[in-house]
Amino acid sequence: MAGDNPVFYSPTTAITNYMMGCIGLYLGWQTLQIQGSLFHILWACSFFSLSLGGFLGGSHHVFGPRLPNYITKVIWMLTLIFVGTTGLFLAGSAATFYINETGKFGLMLGSAILVIKYVLGLNKNDTFHHAIKFYVTLIILALIGFIPAFFSLGYTGALQIVIGLLVNLSAAGVQVSGLTLHKHFNHNDLFHVIQVLGMILIYRGGSEISMV
Repeated sequence: MAGDNPVFYSPTTAITNYMMGCIGLYLGWQTLQIQGSLFHILWACSFFSLSLGGFLGGSHHVFGPRLPNYITKVIWMLTLIFVGTTGLFLAGSAATFYINETGKFGLMLGSAILVIKYVLGLNKNDTFHHAIKFYVTLIILALIGFIPAFFSLGYTGALQIVIGLLVNLSAAGVQVSGLTLHKHFNHNDLFHVIQVLGMILIYRGGSEISMV
């Protein structure tokens, strides 16, 4: 029966995922045009990571059980990895306000260790909730960095970034809550739409920051 074997699985979730992927790719490219500082490079990487996660997540929702199990597993694991690295790049970019040239090596080393630990943890728990917990922790760390960047360091764009990060936290809350507006627009779809709004705010704030 057609209902038991649909052409596309979770089409709305796939569409909102692909939308997130396209917007993330665009924002990342635009960010690279602003300035070649470490802040802007990490900032762009957060959008590229979001984009890759969106495209992979969309493919997972489109094709679903049609793919061999091992391919589905790889796509899902990569999706979760990019959820985590998106948060890591955002937190890392916030740290650049407070480190010197020597500290940059420590930032990269610490980030690499966190990624390795996160990926190893996914082998034991590959649920989206596990990825969201890691992501939310990093967003909170980013907030800790951007709030004083606005109030103490005078980076006006940091305020819009803080608002965008708070929007992204609300998106994560919606995803975890399972809030569904319609049978064809579930918590995953709403999560993607809210996250895109947050990332646009984050981009606009970052575009106002100049690192000298």
